[in-house]
Amino acid sequence: DRYVAQKRELLFVIDESEGTLQCIDFDSGEPLWSGKAVSRCDGSPAVNGSVVVYGSCAAALHVFSALDGALFRETPLDDDSQVAGGVVLLGDAIYSGSRSGLFIHANAQTGATVWINIDCEGESYSTPAVNADVVVFGADDSALYALDRKTGALKWKQELEDTPSSPVIARDKVLVTAAGVLHLMRLSDGATLWSFSVSDVITSPSIAGPLVLVGSDDGSLTAFSGKEGA
Repeated sequence: DRYVAQKRELLFVIDESEGTLQCIDFDSGEPLWSGKAVSRCDGSPAVNGSVVVYGSCAAALHVFSALDGALFRETPLDDDSQVAGGVVLLGDAIYSGSRSGLFIHANAQTGATVWINIDCEGESYSTPAVNADVVVFGADDSALYALDRKTGALKWKQELEDTPSSPVIARDKVLVTAAGVLHLMRLSDGATLWSFSVSDVITSPSIAGPLVLVGSDDGSLTAFSGKEGA
């Protein structure tokens, strides 16, 4: 992830095998510092303000300084709740899925757990999507879940054909891919409004202006726009 600090654009990457956070000057490629190794990490970091947050196979969420790589604090989870997906950081609020299916909302400043949702029936390795009211994430039980952001209560659960990708919220809709199909769903209740079979294996959707972009394992990129999705 990228972050601008002290008039310098920084790039943060994680050494997968050790879970070591690396800070690189984006313009020059110069390594600036390396943080403490925490444990294997298959996810991605989130940056906000002066902190970088990510989870690991140590079954914990780790909060580092974005300025010098110092480890500020950790939020320990239970032994079965390793974090292998990306986390979301909005203000001090951390949102993350886990191997056990527990979905966690923690505070980056204190390390305290705000709430934990236990409705998921599978392992969750996708990066969640969050807006002012809702948190949406997928799991390998082939379901997409939406939680109330304030309380963590389940709002809806929608079954799909296979493990959902990392979802994207677009106003009052949510976009997600599963089993090679792009789905456009109503955010309020998870109802499918439109779907399109793209290819056998496709990426999570991305939004660029008016376009929804999906990559395929054959190297192609498919773009959708407008109400008809064409």
